[in-house]
Amino acid sequence: MAQDRTESDQHPKRLALRAFIGKRKFLAEPLYPGATNEATREKCQAVIDALAERLIPLADAPVDQRIFAKELTQTMLDFGSADSEERERAASYVEEVMDMLEIESSGGLLNMWAYGFDPAELLAKSPNVPPR
Repeated sequence: MAQDRTESDQHPKRLALRAFIGKRKFLAEPLYPGATNEATREKCQAVIDALAERLIPLADAPVDQRIFAKELTQTMLDFGSADSEERERAASYVEEVMDMLEIESSGGLLNMWAYGFDPAELLAKSPNVPPR
């Protein structure tokens, strides 16, 4: 049993998530000015890291979309009403996590969180845009 746990802990997706958790986030980058202060940066990072931590046990198999949506919704609630720049940067971190876990879509949740709307919904409702 101990060997199973060790092998599971060494799963590439788990290792990627642990490395992601270990990196500092919400620092200034070319297209992002960084969090407004260190307390905000730490809070934002803690929320994103908590999502990654909650997803580690799911890394061994394809992630159930409903479970991911529930965890992402919890993250959005935990994040609170931060600046739009922090929400956008947080959404890009979530996209990194999704890539690690091979999750193709958030079902529009990321767009709703970062921008307040889902562009796919707008396109679907537009009479001038042919359906996909």
